[in-house]
Amino acid sequence: MNLEYVVKISDDDTYQKEQIPCTREAWTVGDALHRIDGPAVIIRNSATGEVYKEEYYENGKLHRIGGPAKIEFHPKWGCRAESYYEEGQRHRVDGPASRSVDLATGITILEAWAQNDVSHREDGPAWIARDGRTGVAIDEAWYLNGKNHRVDGPALVRRDPETGIAFHEEWMQHGGHLRENGAATVGRDRQTGEVTIQYRMFEGWLITETVDEYFNQRAAPPVPKP
Repeated sequence: MNLEYVVKISDDDTYQKEQIPCTREAWTVGDALHRIDGPAVIIRNSATGEVYKEEYYENGKLHRIGGPAKIEFHPKWGCRAESYYEEGQRHRVDGPASRSVDLATGITILEAWAQNDVSHREDGPAWIARDGRTGVAIDEAWYLNGKNHRVDGPALVRRDPETGIAFHEEWMQHGGHLRENGAATVGRDRQTGEVTIQYRMFEGWLITETVDEYFNQRAAPPVPKP
């Protein structure tokens, strides 16, 4: 089947904030972005011709099998990002659906797992953000079918980029805070790792231990006077 492609080249302002003039090359069939043998959208530096962004479309939807459908170089931040899409949805089953790499250090600063356009991973955190200098995973989040969920540890973890200490942890299952044996939210000192605050569940609310004692006293039956 021979497709009648229309290729339009125009000015593009994607990198206007960085004051980089760019051109946009767009491939269409009819009114839809579409190309089966390469990217349907290509954005280049007007002066150097360097490619900053490529996007693969089929029938107007971001789509590519066997590779990322969006590939972008951020000149201001010095990183390269890629995302996998199928039929317009962020989707990948054998690795992160989105990934960004710091080109100066080679550190992967972002990984995000998604299937059918929702955050999802069964064997680890679905969201990992790393410090571009130290490589420390400063943010980790576990998701299952779009909801925060983890049964063997905290579903949300934040670490200090210098010390690596987890200064904030939240235990969650099926999108809600839940921990049977211990505090559902824990805060620690970034330098020593000492626990500074804990929140436990009380009738569906997260409360500190001090407040927890207060509520327990109020909930207790009154002591009869002799």
